[in-house]
Amino acid sequence: MFGAYSNADEPGSAPHLHVDFILVKRQNKRGLTIQVGQEGALKEMGYYTTGSKKNKDLVTAQTRWQAAQRKLLRTTARNHGLQVQESGKSKTIANHLNTEIYKRTTKLKELDQKIEEKKMWAENVKSEAEKNKKELSEILRTKQELDIEIQMKKANIEEITKIKKKNKELREENTFLKKSINILQESIDLAENCFKTYLLKNKENLWNIFKQKLSETFGSKKYERYNIIRHDTELNEKLAQHERDYLEGERRDPPPTQLFGYDAKTDNESDFHCEELTIENENL
Repeated sequence: MFGAYSNADEPGSAPHLHVDFILVKRQNKRGLTIQVGQEGALKEMGYYTTGSKKNKDLVTAQTRWQAAQRKLLRTTARNHGLQVQESGKSKTIANHLNTEIYKRTTKLKELDQKIEEKKMWAENVKSEAEKNKKELSEILRTKQELDIEIQMKKANIEEITKIKKKNKELREENTFLKKSINILQESIDLAENCFKTYLLKNKENLWNIFKQKLSETFGSKKYERYNIIRHDTELNEKLAQHERDYLEGERRDPPPTQLFGYDAKTDNESDFHCEELTIENENL
């Protein structure tokens, strides 16, 4: 400040003071330590221009500084019991600053509301993400269980396939063995009938001699065992039931006709025939 002039002689005007001053700045990167500069000086004191003429909300740093100084002057005057009369220009500046504060406050509220909306949106997204994560985890768990179940079923299918194949092979072999047993049994029965027919015809007791010779040759225990098996009613009934079950299985899944070189279709009847026998050795 380089000058101050008091005026108290203007008609219709209160005594007032004219002050001449120059704003200087001290935070300089180049040149003198202290330099004249209104904008830099106001920035150093914390006053900045805000808004723009385009938006009609321009408030310069100088206006803000002037308003602050007038406020300080009013406060100081009142502290000393002096009444301050404000001019119309001062009221306009004050009203303009109040409008700017209102606009800024409104803008801050809008921003706060948008921030809350963004927070809510973020919470919803987070909640949805957690839900999707839980559903994905459940899907992966179900998939893992299904994979295990599928592997188990595949293993069961493979085992069943092996069992079926083995069962088919056993049934084929059983068919051959069954046929062989029937042929052998038929041969034994036929041979027995032939002997009996011949012996009864000649009225000789050679059949008993023949059985005695068999018993002596193979042993009495084996021969008795042979007779017990041949005449066991319960065993024969079980074999007959087994044969019926087997034939029922054959109807469901017919075996091939050729088994181990044996034709099961054409060889149904025995080729053995009983003819009159001549026994030359009476000691048999």
